[in-house]
Amino acid sequence: MVTAVVIALLAAFVWFLNSPVPLEVADAGLGPDGVVELGVMSCHGVLSVDVYEDDSVVRVRVFDHRFRVRLAEPACMDIVSVRLREPLGDRLLIDASTGDGVDTVYP
Repeated sequence: MVTAVVIALLAAFVWFLNSPVPLEVADAGLGPDGVVELGVMSCHGVLSVDVYEDDSVVRVRVFDHRFRVRLAEPACMDIVSVRLREPLGDRLLIDASTGDGVDTVYP
């Protein structure tokens, strides 16, 4: 019984270490053809983005899928590109991981 509990705890810990980590969006810009480019504080991350769009708002949540425990990394920023169904236009861009609006820098 104790062995089963230890194995279950180790499995949960490994799952936690391998689960995606939400990242805060540091800034955003408009790339070519209306693509939104999101800057996140990760170095060479394995990134994915969840996107929700409606008529007034675009919510984005960026995840890093690398192993959660990392030794010291140099400070750098990754850029992830998101193609929206409609151009961003006047819609508000929100970082779903924080609930905060993201300032969009236009080229």
